[in-house]
Amino acid sequence: MNDSLDNKLLENIETFVGFFESKIDCIEKAAFSQQGTLYKQCLYILILDSLAKTVFPNEKSNHKRFVTFIDTITKWKYSKKYSLTHLIQILELSHNAQLVQLLDYARNQQESWQKGFIISIEEDLDCEDIEKLCPESLWKEKIYKSIYLKDVRHGNLLYTYRSGLVHELRRPGYGMELSKTQNQPYYIGSSQLNFKNNEEMQWVSSWELVYPLNFFQVLCRDSVRNVKEYYIRENIDPYSVFNFGTYWLEQMNDND
Repeated sequence: MNDSLDNKLLENIETFVGFFESKIDCIEKAAFSQQGTLYKQCLYILILDSLAKTVFPNEKSNHKRFVTFIDTITKWKYSKKYSLTHLIQILELSHNAQLVQLLDYARNQQESWQKGFIISIEEDLDCEDIEKLCPESLWKEKIYKSIYLKDVRHGNLLYTYRSGLVHELRRPGYGMELSKTQNQPYYIGSSQLNFKNNEEMQWVSSWELVYPLNFFQVLCRDSVRNVKEYYIRENIDPYSVFNFGTYWLEQMNDND
């Protein structure tokens, strides 16, 4: 522990961290008549957003603040892996001859996946795997419409998931949580009826990415523990980034 911390600062850190620890406990124990997993994930996301603000208070981009927090503070070991399913899809849509080698490699990696089994995202690609087969110039280019290669990295996909929860009260994709013991994301094989232009319906198989409820709980607990270490190490009072007062427009509560 940092010996230079004064008692008041340490007390503020303990109180702030304790507040979020208690909220995680409440979410874990909460019972809903329906859609409990959806609602709990929304609440866990609010905790991650709140903590990210205390670490990067000057970052105006919600996306950049959230993803940087996930990459650096949560210490989630898979945040920088690239989702194979999303990578294959974006490469197929791009029709870019420079990406054919990467596409073939990604397809070969996925061929070993067996339907009926839960596939860990540990099987996804690391950045180094992609760098070997992707021209450097394409890292900064849109691969398809407004999508970059970095957008299929799990740190960014988690932000996409977060945005679906916060703005639309829904989770992206068709994945279903099959296991209550998994605390890391995974893939499951799925089939859906697909019909377009009033044509005959067909069953379409896919691999669906699942971010299970336990994953959010673990991520929040890890984040609370890690931000506490960060506050102590950097002599930061987490309350200092918030402007408390009567008025909802925070600048109106300035004392100076």
